[in-house]
Amino acid sequence: MSNANKMVKELLRLGTYLQREGARVTREFGLTQQQFVILVAIKEQGPISQKGITSELLYEKSSVSKCVTRLLSLELVKISRDKDDSRVAICRITDKGRDVVEKCMNIMKSWNDDWLQSIPDSELHNVVKILEAIGPMK
Repeated sequence: MSNANKMVKELLRLGTYLQREGARVTREFGLTQQQFVILVAIKEQGPISQKGITSELLYEKSSVSKCVTRLLSLELVKISRDKDDSRVAICRITDKGRDVVEKCMNIMKSWNDDWLQSIPDSELHNVVKILEAIGPMK
């Protein structure tokens, strides 16, 4: 098996694991993992358009729209219209949303620290750089 195939296999295996474990944490807050990832993006990038979220996270437009609608119903985000183009929905995190992100991230940080404690920080840095260099297929 080529190194590229081995890497993809490991990414898929770890992706499944992270999906399962992440869902356990986000479920405590009444969110799916995808909703949580979108909420974090809004916190970090906001104010941001739904199109911006789609582009940043590589999610389908319809998935982002459904997630944002759910986050809005939970009062974790608020939506306004762009002043230059009323078709564009701008998402902003609320104080309640910020609180949920902070609490959830604290749980995840503790979990991540335990999980990755045997890997030196310099090696983690290298892995992050490699993963950042990998983009979607064109």
